[in-house]
Amino acid sequence: MWLNTDKMTYYLNNVRQKGMGGSRYDDVEENQFLTHILVSADVLSRYVFRSDVAYDWDITLGDIALDTVLQKEDHLNEFAKKYARYPKYSHYPMPPSANDTQSKSDYYKELAQVERRMKYTDGLHVGSTYTTVAHLWLIKQLVKAPEWRFVTDEDNSLMTSINRVFSK
Repeated sequence: MWLNTDKMTYYLNNVRQKGMGGSRYDDVEENQFLTHILVSADVLSRYVFRSDVAYDWDITLGDIALDTVLQKEDHLNEFAKKYARYPKYSHYPMPPSANDTQSKSDYYKELAQVERRMKYTDGLHVGSTYTTVAHLWLIKQLVKAPEWRFVTDEDNSLMTSINRVFSK
């Protein structure tokens, strides 16, 4: 199987939630924000197996906040967090305790960023490597090929994911 995989840049429209419009919300997030689309196709037939957008529409910051409170996600390393696939919002900011190294000003800055994001539609960007691993794993489950060959550029998320999913 000769597979051509590439990651493209795409700008999503950042839509405010109902009731969050008007001039007093002008300082919120950007109107368009960068995301990635991953596409894989057969080199010879040009049949497209999958295309995935690195965005999760089903997640809310409320879900992340609940798990942060219940499981103390803000005190874990990134690799151990349930929501580590969302690079900017892997945990909800919690007030620093006596043993924390985070200052109050850092906490309020992080909290303001999360509260600003909550004024927009639900969903968060997913990390490129996470999306690429899932994308390639699903193709591997779909196509039963004895050998795999890849045509791609030297993108780190693509190369890392190919080596993880197709370790042989």
